[in-house]
Amino acid sequence: MENRMTMSTVEEAGEQRSSLDALQLAGASVLPMALKTAVELGVLDIIHRAGPGAELSASQIVSKLDSKNPRAAYLLDHMLCLLATHSVLTCSVSPAHQSDGSQSQSCQRVYGLAPVSKYFIKDEQGGSLSPLLHLIQHRVVLDMWFHWKDAILEGGLPFEKAHGMSTMSYIHKDARFGENFWETMNDLNKLFVVQMLEAYKGFEGLRSLVDVGGRDGSVLKMIISKYPSIKGVNFDLPSVIEKAPSIEGVENVGGDMIQGVPKGEAILIKSFRSADRVTDLFCDCQQWVLHSWTDEECVKVFKNCHESLPENGKVMVVDFVIPEAPDASLAVQSVFQLCMFMLSMNPNRNERTEKDFDSLAKAAGFAGVRVFPCGYGFSLIEIYKN
Repeated sequence: MENRMTMSTVEEAGEQRSSLDALQLAGASVLPMALKTAVELGVLDIIHRAGPGAELSASQIVSKLDSKNPRAAYLLDHMLCLLATHSVLTCSVSPAHQSDGSQSQSCQRVYGLAPVSKYFIKDEQGGSLSPLLHLIQHRVVLDMWFHWKDAILEGGLPFEKAHGMSTMSYIHKDARFGENFWETMNDLNKLFVVQMLEAYKGFEGLRSLVDVGGRDGSVLKMIISKYPSIKGVNFDLPSVIEKAPSIEGVENVGGDMIQGVPKGEAILIKSFRSADRVTDLFCDCQQWVLHSWTDEECVKVFKNCHESLPENGKVMVVDFVIPEAPDASLAVQSVFQLCMFMLSMNPNRNERTEKDFDSLAKAAGFAGVRVFPCGYGFSLIEIYKN
């Protein structure tokens, strides 16, 4: 009898957990919108400016906002509670203070920054995930999710079904959305490179590095700042290179990757690029990223890279690597979230597994691949000759 009751209790606990998981999924849109509101109000920056380890009440935060709503602190407090339950903020209870500064008998919640908060505040490298948050929660992007069912049943892109035009056309039409789009690319670029340089040690000992689709050379600049012995080659379309700034240790070279690649000990190809403003270069960008190419185009480019590399050379591809079977890890969740986002906007999106990359590499004459997870859902796929 005791064992049956114990089993029943376990089953009930499991059912309760499943029902709560289902409730979280049903209300999944609430958290990102609450975080977006907090970022727009500058809540995280207000706490950050209060100093290391600072904790502020909702009333203290509201006092620094331009609010005329007498219920602002009440509303904000509930929103901050939600963020604290997801470890975006810390929360503790302290005695409330009266207007004369003395302690009252009541208590109040005070909030501090949790470790994840720093990703929504500008860091020393200038990068932040705030633009990505605003982009994914932008009305323009949210509208496309209502068309996924139709896209699956009828074909077509959710974004184009929602807005009647391509992403590029809409970016030209809506300059503010375009600025948000490119700011997201720039900041994600900076944040990723910082983590890549911490996680991946394959740049050590290199004397030359070709960045294919390097645009303004900003990634090479960050790499060379850590590895000054590397001579960088910033390779992109001639129309892009004409506008590229001069960077010490970096040679700007114009050309077409489909035709050939400059020689170097290693070649870097990224699945995203930086930009200084919305231009027709978005179309150029589509030509350079592997996930927008067919397998045949990838093999052609890899063969060009193979010819330009020494016997001990390698290609370093920054892209998503899709697992054969998804699991519930945060890294895999992040990959599939971003892939869903990009599949909604990119007509030629091709996601690949490690086996897919290995097959493409060997078809181009390479010996194989090694995968190094580097942060933000991206991996560095090292394609080696020997």
